[in-house]
Amino acid sequence: MNKESTIASGQLFFLIIKFEIGVDILSLPYQMHLSTKGGGWISVIIGGLLIQLIILMCWLLLRRFPSSSIYQILTQITGCWIGKALTVAYIAYYLLMGTSVLVNAYDVINRWMLQYTPRWAILALFLFSSIYLVRENLRTIARVLVLISFLIFPMMLLISYGIKQSNPLYLLPLTEAGWPRIIVGSKETLLAMFGFEFILVVFPMVEGKSTSKLKSILAANAIVVLLYCFTIFTCKPYSAPNSLN
Repeated sequence: MNKESTIASGQLFFLIIKFEIGVDILSLPYQMHLSTKGGGWISVIIGGLLIQLIILMCWLLLRRFPSSSIYQILTQITGCWIGKALTVAYIAYYLLMGTSVLVNAYDVINRWMLQYTPRWAILALFLFSSIYLVRENLRTIARVLVLISFLIFPMMLLISYGIKQSNPLYLLPLTEAGWPRIIVGSKETLLAMFGFEFILVVFPMVEGKSTSKLKSILAANAIVVLLYCFTIFTCKPYSAPNSLN
């Protein structure tokens, strides 16, 4: 593995943030309101803790094979043929996840901005820019995503604008939907924050000790959980009056 294909732990931090934050941050508040009412932010915290646990389990596996990605690990653990079959399954999973992201992004853009733009045109722009980027090595991809990550700050400022017209009392009662629905609602957080599993591929290409890599991943996931909580906390007090009509 040459030096140009590796990244630093700090770049891994921003990579995880960008992979976990997508268009779902715009639709999650509404989905959580339907299922958990005022307890949506609690579901996000529960889902975030579950993801932290999954990340820790992945790290324990990757630490045993420090120079191998999930594809090599599968072959070493299960053998050649089963490993190849599982590798194909993982590739299919990532393709399905990429397709899901494209469809969700198109849905948001078409609904709010480009209502009369053909679907193929919007999807073609996404695919062209994505293919153009992934042709490069991991370090180049990381640098681009680090730059894009700073766009999160103006996005959160725009979201926080809703606080001016919000009423914190609309958050109550927090457990209106009941704890069973709040706990089940955490699955929406898991679906919205998919992307952390990318560490199974890039972990051996990150410089530094395995513990420093783990700290970067856990910190990035914690930041994303806080951003999702803030978004739901901002949208819920503002949308409550409309939801009662």
